[in-house]
Amino acid sequence: RLGLPQEVGAGTTELFIFRSRQIIPEYGLLFFKSEFFISNCVGTFNGVVGQQRVARNIIEEMPFPIPPIAEQAKIIQSVNSIFSMISEVENNQSALKSSVEKSKALILDLAIHGKLVPQDPSEEPAIELLKRINPAFQPSDNLHYEDIPQSWTVCRLSDVCVDFIVPQRDKPKIFDGDIPWCRIEDIEGKYLNGSLSGRLVSKKTIQQMNMRICPVGTVICSCSASIGTQAIVTQPCCTNQTFIGLVPDDRFIYNEFLYYFLASQTEQFLDIGTGTTIKYISREKFEEYRIPLPPLVEQRRIVERIEYCFLLLKQIQSATSIC
Repeated sequence: RLGLPQEVGAGTTELFIFRSRQIIPEYGLLFFKSEFFISNCVGTFNGVVGQQRVARNIIEEMPFPIPPIAEQAKIIQSVNSIFSMISEVENNQSALKSSVEKSKALILDLAIHGKLVPQDPSEEPAIELLKRINPAFQPSDNLHYEDIPQSWTVCRLSDVCVDFIVPQRDKPKIFDGDIPWCRIEDIEGKYLNGSLSGRLVSKKTIQQMNMRICPVGTVICSCSASIGTQAIVTQPCCTNQTFIGLVPDDRFIYNEFLYYFLASQTEQFLDIGTGTTIKYISREKFEEYRIPLPPLVEQRRIVERIEYCFLLLKQIQSATSIC
């Protein structure tokens, strides 16, 4: 068992000082970091709620496994070797994660420039579709999209979205309805399926607060705080002020293509955001934002290819993960 120190030591009240000629300090450190020690010796201090302490009497009476000095040295060497291998694997995983994120960004960049799937000459060009349904449509200047395929066109988001839903800044005080009120924490991957915390507002609250409901298929995009977050709404809901809701016109644009386009624009959104502490993008900037638009059928092929590539990256990452 551990005994009282035989030599003079000093420390604050948060410290125990251990000195022993029978224990290599590194071996003692390994023991004190072990799950056995933490589970059996660490308890909650009664004086301060939630504060953990190790009582002196427990330390003094606790059995302490002490192998011979030479064996302690071997144990230390083996543990350090294992930790070194774990650290190397973690570093490799960190590098892999970074490579995966860069690969996703490259895939999205290829997608919005028409280089991810081949074009089909038989498909109606996007500009003809837009002009056929909206004769007043005028294409935007190409800007950064000069190399897009001939069947594509550059337009404003306002040309392909029927509404831009800007939430109220005030938070509801009563949650007694059946319509989800959602925050960024409620996003599950690619989709917003409702309020995970069960925050539901009534139609009366929505009317009183002049709130807007995002219909199914809306693509919400963060316009402040966590810029670069987006999701597709799968049930009617309201959101907090973090998001703007883009309601796509499905005659022109596939909502999942819009989702991936917005996902490719994080850096550009950060550039156009105003504010010093927290960036903010106005509705007007979203309305005027340029998007390279492929034919409608090609949009679906692009989404399918993006998701296939992303699935492969996920499988590679999962195959090399530490359990």
